[in-house]
Amino acid sequence: MTASAPTPGLAGVVALSEHREHAQALAQRLGVSLLTSLPSIGLVLVASTDRLELRDAARPATRPIWVDLSSRDIAKRLRAGKRGQLARAIGLARRPGLSVFDATCGLARDSAVLLGLGCTVQACERHPVLQALIEDGFARAGAQLGWRGLVQADAATWLAQQAQAVADVVYLDPMFGGDRSALPKWEMQALHELAGNDEDAGALLDNARQRARPRVVVKRHPRGPSLAPPDLQVLGKRARFDVYLTPA
Repeated sequence: MTASAPTPGLAGVVALSEHREHAQALAQRLGVSLLTSLPSIGLVLVASTDRLELRDAARPATRPIWVDLSSRDIAKRLRAGKRGQLARAIGLARRPGLSVFDATCGLARDSAVLLGLGCTVQACERHPVLQALIEDGFARAGAQLGWRGLVQADAATWLAQQAQAVADVVYLDPMFGGDRSALPKWEMQALHELAGNDEDAGALLDNARQRARPRVVVKRHPRGPSLAPPDLQVLGKRARFDVYLTPA
């Protein structure tokens, strides 16, 4: 296997116990060093018996980041059912079982909620570290009803290449100004350090509106700017959902 170009912002992959082979393959894929212990600084991926984690080596007491499809936050949002803000923005009350393309999957929490609400979900993530975390999370969770897999590409480019609508709803949660909506502070910092801002969010919205029927939903900070004037809004304390209706 040929090593990839180095992944910006990542210091390396740390192998714990018997997971050296998996960690070595991952390090080669990401173009970073395979480490046997945590360095003194930098973001690192740690492959252990339980899961793949992203850690800040300079702050070892900080809670690691991993993809957990059964987290308390996801369970709480699922209990809200179709009354939840995301479900209302997607339009599940009127049309159960919608297909959704999650164009900025991140840590897959919204994808997990949508799956739990009965949607068919295909996700997209362009950053290789987040791709690895998502793959690990779904591998540990086992088969997920409605999961159509992960597109490892830039969503704006991928959508522009499609000849027809990719889903009923295209869902966007872009990084904007270093503030991804509703994430804990450390996670925002880590994701921003890895992926930066989604400076192409406007182009992504334009392409999404060409490839969704009947709507595009964009998650924003409650006081954050809209990418364009929305047709509808679903307001909440931690996030706002801007809804853009698309022609039939």
